[in-house]
Amino acid sequence: MAVKVIPYRWVYSHAIVLLATASMHLCLILFPIAVIGKSGGSRVRGNVTSKSGTPISGVGIFGDHAKGQEAKTDSSGSFELPSNSGEILHFWKEGFRPKTLILKPSDTRLRVILLEESPPFWRVSECATSKGHEVTLPFLPSFIVPTEAKIEKFSDVDYGKSAIVLTDNSRPLELWWGLIKRPEMRERLLISDSTVIEERWIHKTKGTFGTDIRGQTMGGMYWRYTDFPVGFAIYEGVSAESAELYDRIIDSACFPRQ
Repeated sequence: MAVKVIPYRWVYSHAIVLLATASMHLCLILFPIAVIGKSGGSRVRGNVTSKSGTPISGVGIFGDHAKGQEAKTDSSGSFELPSNSGEILHFWKEGFRPKTLILKPSDTRLRVILLEESPPFWRVSECATSKGHEVTLPFLPSFIVPTEAKIEKFSDVDYGKSAIVLTDNSRPLELWWGLIKRPEMRERLLISDSTVIEERWIHKTKGTFGTDIRGQTMGGMYWRYTDFPVGFAIYEGVSAESAELYDRIIDSACFPRQ
């Protein structure tokens, strides 16, 4: 009986193909949910308009700070992005006030209304002479703090915090600077628990400098989160009286005199 000799290279190459094919089928059997989820995740769609109902194009939609821009509205003001329940979404466009919302599990279609930005603008300028104590932090504007305020400072190599307390019973105003993660979790909880929310841009001589958002929780307490390029100011869970005092400090933000 004649024996057919099969070249070694043919056997090796076909064995590799068979192993690869078997591995692929095994993966499909063991991990079908992962494959299906990757190809067909849920999506949320929506429109961004002005108060009068005019579609707004070119609105940047941002998620968490580390992710960057997730979507942008087209000429009809429409957008589409992955539906991640609980995610914070920021809607930003020059000439309109910033808008922040949290995706809910039931959200499949969103209608977002942006209000046109109008005076008075918050414009950070050079510090003027003041009777208060000028608190200067790395990378941040200076803040004018009353001389009777209690200030606790903490710093590391690349970040730091100043905690300011004006009344004995109040939670502090925190001024953070440096290479630190933004408080997305705290912001998410505050927004989801609030009945009133106001937002605006922070301006400097040329262009915008940051965002400013504040609100009142369902329990009647006040909070504010002011985001600068390399740091932020935040207070939460305070009374209307304490919020007014802290707002004066945040609103006093100014660039040190040269």
